[in-house]
Amino acid sequence: MGSMFMRYPGGKKKALTLSYDDGVEQDIRLIELMKKNGLKGTFNLNSGLYAEEGTVYPPGTVHRRMTEKMATEVYGSSGMEVAVHGGDKRQGEFGEAVSNDRKGYGISLRNYQ
Repeated sequence: MGSMFMRYPGGKKKALTLSYDDGVEQDIRLIELMKKNGLKGTFNLNSGLYAEEGTVYPPGTVHRRMTEKMATEVYGSSGMEVAVHGGDKRQGEFGEAVSNDRKGYGISLRNYQ
């Protein structure tokens, strides 16, 4: 039996994976920096964590969640990978949350645990 060797684009043997969670406004700047430097990343979203439309954060708030509309615009045009995850990692609720998000984002689900 022959050997199989895993390779990444360009025949590289190793890859660095960048993964971020929850759709926060800081991702906008992060995506700009990643694009400028030729990097790709995965942004894991959960529809249950969006800010309501019209949310105004107090000055100095660092962790500002995006609205669904903003997230769709930002990630949809980013060229980055978008994945979904449940807000609760317990198996029953997790599967249901991911399934609902997958339908909402219009993506097919290959595998989740």
